[in-house]
Amino acid sequence: MPEKIKLGEGIESWQNSLNNSYYVIQLHHFADPDKADPKWLEARRKESPSEALYQMEYLMDFSAYESARYFAKFGLTTHIKSLTYNPEMTLYRGWDFGRLAPAVIFVQIDEDDTVLCLNEYVGGNLMINDLAREVTEFTEENFPQARLMDYGDYAGHQRKDTATKSAIGILYDLGIQINAIPCKSDADALMLIDQRLRTPEGEIKLFVDEKCFYLIDAFSSEFRWDTKGRHPVEPNHPFNDIVDALKYIFLNKYTVRDFTRKRIIPKEWFRRNIISNITGY
Repeated sequence: MPEKIKLGEGIESWQNSLNNSYYVIQLHHFADPDKADPKWLEARRKESPSEALYQMEYLMDFSAYESARYFAKFGLTTHIKSLTYNPEMTLYRGWDFGRLAPAVIFVQIDEDDTVLCLNEYVGGNLMINDLAREVTEFTEENFPQARLMDYGDYAGHQRKDTATKSAIGILYDLGIQINAIPCKSDADALMLIDQRLRTPEGEIKLFVDEKCFYLIDAFSSEFRWDTKGRHPVEPNHPFNDIVDALKYIFLNKYTVRDFTRKRIIPKEWFRRNIISNITGY
């Protein structure tokens, strides 16, 4: 990187590496005396939709989205704890019907409206009847006398040409009633989860039990932005499936009006190896 010239507190300049007479001026937030206080920066951090956005917008770390995880607010020490099932509260089950990696998440919401992810079930290559049987057995074993409410993918209403009933129809015949609403925006649905990890006020409103291995891996590393810019999220099973299962609960329990709307990241931010004609980087 070319040598920087300090022009003042928080202001630096350098000539780009293309030697085309352009100069770059880098202006830090602390160039403004009113924004030099660390408390101001910490307040901006709490307001940011994610840690990666905060790093990029306020610390000028433009590599923050290089293969960045989607749920950057999630912390292994702050969001994982041993949770206790309460048979007096409703047990919500979120279903993702994928044949490759069907997933079900088991959730309760306490009196403070905190989401508690108690356990998970992830199968493989299962027909819907077999999935229903295994999830029913898993539920009876881990959550006796549960008052159940089930949510799933609205696409589960669709019936394949070779089938007589849809996935939701088959589950209904087996005594499992799936509630499902259309998802108009996948980004909005994921935003609901992200904002529960840390609200605009800085509160943590979602905890994960240590038994949720796949969900923890998804939150901490495996559910990622698509850095190639083709999709919002990289395809990655079964981690996407367990997050989708949780997403269906959020879609039915919350609305995008509950939290500050998350900005959608333009695809241009993910493109690599593009040299700017102005900065040379």
